[in-house]
Formats: sequence, structure tokens, C-alpha cells
Amino acid sequence: MRESDKSVAFVVPCLNEHDTLALVLTKINKVRASDFKDRRTELIVCDNGSTDDSIKIAQAHGAKVVHCVQQGYGAALLRAIELAAWTVPGLIILAVLGAGRQWGDKRVRVFAASAMVTFLGYFLFKFDQGHGWGYRYFHGAWGTLPLLACGPVAGKRNNAHGAVAPVAHLAATLAVLSFALLNGLRLFQVDAWMDRHLAQLPELDSGRAQVCFVRPWQGYYSVDLVQNDPFLRQETIFLKSHGRETEKPFMEQHFHGAVPRSDAPDEAVWYVEREKVDWWKHCDD
Repeated sequence: MRESDKSVAFVVPCLNEHDTLALVLTKINKVRASDFKDRRTELIVCDNGSTDDSIKIAQAHGAKVVHCVQQGYGAALLRAIELAAWTVPGLIILAVLGAGRQWGDKRVRVFAASAMVTFLGYFLFKFDQGHGWGYRYFHGAWGTLPLLACGPVAGKRNNAHGAVAPVAHLAATLAVLSFALLNGLRLFQVDAWMDRHLAQLPELDSGRAQVCFVRPWQGYYSVDLVQNDPFLRQETIFLKSHGRETEKPFMEQHFHGAVPRSDAPDEAVWYVEREKVDWWKHCDD
């Protein structure tokens, strides 16, 4: 791989750095324009919740601003590394190839060991929180992957003409294929999961005011189905049930004249005469 084909990212953690940020970014841009003028470079400012004008300063100096909710220098730096890592689809495959190619380097073995030990921890401790959420605990070792992924494209060119080694071609192919195929797969998975999730709601009657109690002890992530227009302008109001025995008294107190329509294990629906509910009939005004 030619030196001009390599890219470099300059990462700057930031928290209310009004007094120094402009100076730091100016110096970095000078280095980019001189020492790295033949390479692709990117300037990333990882903001840690600044309340001054640090973000405006970063943008004025051509930096890409990313936000890190967790406070701390290390958290901001890790967030930036994770972002840079996800810009290269197929990163895990590249990291495995890189570790194999550079295994003779003690530092590479340490990086690979930290990632593998973290991964093997899933076989010893239960991190499952449903639908893969437990896997976020691997993020502590995620920063090793972009470093290992440099292995397939590092090293000497394989001939005097500077031809790129076959493994570098493979790395580029994997990146393109993973971007095209895996992103499409994720879109399909998200759409299918949302369809299954919404299918837990009952079929509601169009054109009638209704109240639907969602019973969170049934189904999965049922409480997330309780979503309403902020001004309650829709025909159906979704409420979280606090027990079957509480639903009828609640309806009698707040929705005069309501009558039950259906009562299933995971939800109950009541018909409501909207004009009889003083506070609701004015919501469209």
C-alpha cells in the first residue's frame, strides 16, 4: 500500500476548552498540511458535554465533532476510537487477519489477548439482557480492534513496483462486501423485529375513542408500546397497567361512561365516549 493511501485520524477529547482548543487545533492543522500533506487525514473532536463555545470552535477549524455522554477523558477518547472503528465495516475480520500476520510482535499478542479474554468472559458470566444488549460489555476492549486491523495492510510491498499485497486486496474487498451486505442485513433485522414487537398490540377499531392497557408482565419489551401523542390527539390512548384489578376503578374515575371491549392476557381495551371526558375532548383545540 502506498503511503499516500494511508489515512490518519487526529483525535482530541474536549470539555469546555475555550481557552486552548483553537490553539491546539491550529497546530494540528499545520501538521496535517505539512507532515501529512500526502495522506488522507481527519480531525475529530470528541466533546464530553461542553457548555461553552468549544463545539463552534472545533467546527470552525474543520473538525468533525462527536459527542460522548459519559464524563471523563478516557471515555471521550474511547468514544472517538469506537466511532473511527465503525467507519471500517468488516473490522473484526480485519483484526483477526492482522493479529495472525503480526503475531510475532509482543504488543499485538497483548492487544489480541485483551480482546479474547473479554470475549471469553461471556462463557463464564451471564451478560444476557435480551436481544444482544449484553454484548455492549465488549466495548471495554473494542479499542484493540482498529489497531489489530492495521495488520493486513501494514508491512513492505511485495515487489519492486510497489504492488499491494494480496491480503490488502482481501481487506479492501471484505470492507466493501461487509458494508453492502451487513448493513442490508441489519436493516432487515430491525424491520422484522419492529413488526413482531408491534404485533403484540391488539387490532383497534378505527374512528372510535379507546383506551388500551398494556400489561408489561406479558410479552417482551411491552412497556415500550406505551407511546402517545404529547397532546393526546389520537383516537387511542395507551396506558401501562398496574394490575387487572386497578384498570376498572381507573377507568370509572377518569373516563366516565367507558365500557370494556376486550380483555386478553397481554392487554385490555375500553371504548370511551370522548365527549363525556372533559379534559380529553379539548385536546384537539
